[in-house]
Amino acid sequence: MWFIAIRQMLVRGKQTLTTLSGIVLGTAAFIIISGVLLGFRGYLVDQLINSDCHIRISSRQEIIQPNAMDDLFPGENVFWISPPSGKRGSNHLNNASLWYERLEQDKEVEAYSPQVSGRIFLFSGSNQEAGKIIGIIPSRQTLITPLADYIIEGSVESLSAGNRIVLGDGLAKLLGLGLNKTIWLTSGLQEKLRFGFLEFFVPGIRLWTMESPTDCYLKFNF
Repeated sequence: MWFIAIRQMLVRGKQTLTTLSGIVLGTAAFIIISGVLLGFRGYLVDQLINSDCHIRISSRQEIIQPNAMDDLFPGENVFWISPPSGKRGSNHLNNASLWYERLEQDKEVEAYSPQVSGRIFLFSGSNQEAGKIIGIIPSRQTLITPLADYIIEGSVESLSAGNRIVLGDGLAKLLGLGLNKTIWLTSGLQEKLRFGFLEFFVPGIRLWTMESPTDCYLKFNF
């Protein structure tokens, strides 16, 4: 059987060589493409899934609809001159310590980290930028996100000293800041607070963020 197959292959040498070359090239192309796709898949999983928590617990807020109070004021003779609008709910979690206890007792929860976030203005000399401030507990934040891996200068642990802040590298460039410099923060509702700038970080999802990220982290006492 093998003898017949080999003889037929040798009789048509050029055709055999062309066929084998096609098989080799096709197999090599498949292996290369598969390797690239698997590598890209691992990169996406690391950047999109592992760069943030898997579940986020936040306060419940809902938009008030014009007919939201029909049950309270029934009847066709009751109508709104100016219908209710806005949102209903709270901007923060009530009794957050209860959530801490539940998460601690849940065996399927590997780690959790409380956060407080808000919009702020940052000042450095004559430079001013808007950004998002995120208050964290450094020791817990590193359990749920690879923030420490994205620090390009400094360390997350430095936040524990208090009045320290971590800025995105693009935001730091816009403000003209370097390490160990002073930056002023305000929410617009109160006086400015001064922080020492200690670390740069590069956002994990670099492909989908602006070149100048506006996030910054500081230690918050929960």
